[in-house]
Amino acid sequence: MSRAPESLQSPNAQSGPRPYKGNPIVTESASVHAPPPAIVLQELGRRYDDVVALDGITLTVPSGTLLGVIGPSGAGKTTAVRILTGGLRATSGFARVLGEDTQRFRRRTREQIGRASVRGSV
Repeated sequence: MSRAPESLQSPNAQSGPRPYKGNPIVTESASVHAPPPAIVLQELGRRYDDVVALDGITLTVPSGTLLGVIGPSGAGKTTAVRILTGGLRATSGFARVLGEDTQRFRRRTREQIGRASVRGSV
């Protein structure tokens, strides 16, 4: 077995390859936790008598994501946003924003939600 030239060996080098000691930056005790999703919708639905405004939407939006909702008139965009902001109750399924049920928001959570509406044609 060949050895590295002495100029490349550490003062207390032993013959053979050095054992891997792990990444010096990330230790075994370090753990990385992803933040909880910003939005979780599970089979979310909303009915107005015989009219189905939302029909079983399931969606997870990661934290830090900028979400745009576009679609034709009557597609349920406004209904979904109203449920997400706590202004309307879903008739089926559930919605969580920032880890909280949208019908039980704390004031602090409501203050963290941003919403912008654009009217008009492009």
